Amino acid sequence: MSLKSQNGWTASDDRNAIGVKNFIVPGTTRHFAVASAVAPILINFAAEFHKKISKIDVGTYDDWGYNFALIPNQKDYSNHASGTAIDIDATLHPWKKSGTFSIKKTIKLRRIAKKYGIRWGGDYKSGWKDEMHFEIIETPSQVKARIAKMKLTTPKVRK
Repeated sequence: MSLKSQNGWTASDDRNAIGVKNFIVPGTTRHFAVASAVAPILINFAAEFHKKISKIDVGTYDDWGYNFALIPNQKDYSNHASGTAIDIDATLHPWKKSGTFSIKKTIKLRRIAKKYGIRWGGDYKSGWKDEMHFEIIETPSQVKARIAKMKLTTPKVRK
């Protein structure tokens, strides 16, 4: 039986088993460890975040991807465990804190996330907010179709 993260994607403590690699965010000095199947979505989203919301390669290196772990205080695996989630500027947007983005940036951020089929942790309806967090909410076939429709290419892998 294979493990699943909250969004239904295969999770594993072996990053190679689910195709996780370190992908470079174009226009930055940062990289994220994410599943190859979602890299065009998450990495291009991060690049657009960098251009239109906030420079991600300034200050502390507080940007993360793959991490085999349960959701805090729950029994479900985090979407990080399947390489289908990233955290951006974690020290600027701490877990459980709301309102870390201006209203203008929040509007822009939601528009960009929707474009890529991503859910923002700042829009969680129940419990705590997670404004640093961005996750895939589509199925593998929906992600593949979105990548094709947007004509996204696989980003470069960090060696």
